Amino acid sequence: MSYGEWALIQDSMNEIMAQSNMTTAFKPMEEVRQTSVLFTDAAHNKELLAVFASLREQEELCDVTLCLGNARISAHRIVLAGSSPYFRAMFTNGLMESRQGEIVMQDINENVFKSIIDYFYCGKIEIDDSNVQDLISISGLLQLRRIQEACCEFLKRQINTNNCLGMYLCPPLKYCLNGALLSHAHTHHTLKTHSNTDTPAHTARVSPRTP
Repeated sequence: MSYGEWALIQDSMNEIMAQSNMTTAFKPMEEVRQTSVLFTDAAHNKELLAVFASLREQEELCDVTLCLGNARISAHRIVLAGSSPYFRAMFTNGLMESRQGEIVMQDINENVFKSIIDYFYCGKIEIDDSNVQDLISISGLLQLRRIQEACCEFLKRQINTNNCLGMYLCPPLKYCLNGALLSHAHTHHTLKTHSNTDTPAHTARVSPRTP
């Protein structure tokens, strides 16, 4: 209803009330307009995730099983698709896996993969020396950028002149440590050069290679 239409109705009602000796007149449209409130439940997302985790723990409403060797991991397609672009593409692009109840994942560390699926349901994952390499590889496959970034930060705190060259030769680790590895590799090379010459360390210089 336009303001002009409302004004016409208002005038008509006021005239009727005047003829009926009624004293209450209609108020202008602006004065009776209702306001709205947008309610935001900050705990909703966290509680929803907890419900999904509880359903998975009880194996309720699970609609897919991920098979890795002898391990079988029950999960919900909606959680997998919402957590990983890899699974979203698998389940929404008409691939064969979108119609299968069991999906075989090959050549993947079972324990690390399970910890990533757990992460989908709780938002937490432990990173240590024993799993960081597999975490980088699997999170790369599943396109989990934040896990990759967390692994890179972990490795940057672990790198030193004794392990930098070994890390550089490992493609998954080299992926996120190029800058730090090159810096430590240069230091390692410099220290090694000092140990093989009679030149004092504080006077050593590295000259650019001439064409």
